[in-house]
Amino acid sequence: MIIAGIDAGIDTGVSIFSVVEGRKPKLFDYEVVRSYSILYEKLRCCDLIVYENYILYPWKAKQQYFKEFPASEVIGVLKLLAEKEKIKLIKQSAKEGKFYWNDNKLAKAGYYINNKHIRDSVRHVLHYLKFRYKKCDL
Repeated sequence: MIIAGIDAGIDTGVSIFSVVEGRKPKLFDYEVVRSYSILYEKLRCCDLIVYENYILYPWKAKQQYFKEFPASEVIGVLKLLAEKEKIKLIKQSAKEGKFYWNDNKLAKAGYYINNKHIRDSVRHVLHYLKFRYKKCDL
């Protein structure tokens, strides 16, 4: 199974894993993407995409006046891709992704990447695999 993690934004962190039941997931591709068409093409091969949901919290709303929301646009691309290519989407909160997989745990597991957006995308996949899928070696 091919699973992608997405940390949506102006700099969208993307990580793609090969997952085989009973084995350690293999991170085989990762990068920061700024183009919707490149994102779409990169993710077409996936069976599942785990992404960080974007929510505008009331206490942050004033800071966001007159700003665009690129994370919401990226999520729209993901939803279109999922619908057209029959890919399952899993939505997570930012807190969910960071709840268990801190930088130390990522490093110990061999998944630490020196880019915060890619690291967050990795966290979302690993959180899904550890707490929902539960069929691989983590």
